[in-house]
Amino acid sequence: MKPTEVLMNEHRIIEQVLNCLEKIAQEARANGRVHRDHAEQAIEFFRNFADQCHHGKEEDRLFPLANERGIPQEGGPIGQMLLEHTIGREA
Repeated sequence: MKPTEVLMNEHRIIEQVLNCLEKIAQEARANGRVHRDHAEQAIEFFRNFADQCHHGKEEDRLFPLANERGIPQEGGPIGQMLLEHTIGREA
């Protein structure tokens, strides 16, 4: 499997957990209660897997390689993704 395929598969996993968070939010709106354990597990997933593991691969390997191949960091998609990673860490 190519490294980019691994990253794309990881994106699908992240999307599944985002869908779970949406269901948690819908249930909270419907009944006024949050299933705390599920919400905490999702948050932990984003801190550990999405940020440290997945974003780490993008930031340490993919983005530098893309930059070497002519994709600009400033004003381009790499800069936008780095900004999104930073915003996610601050949330």
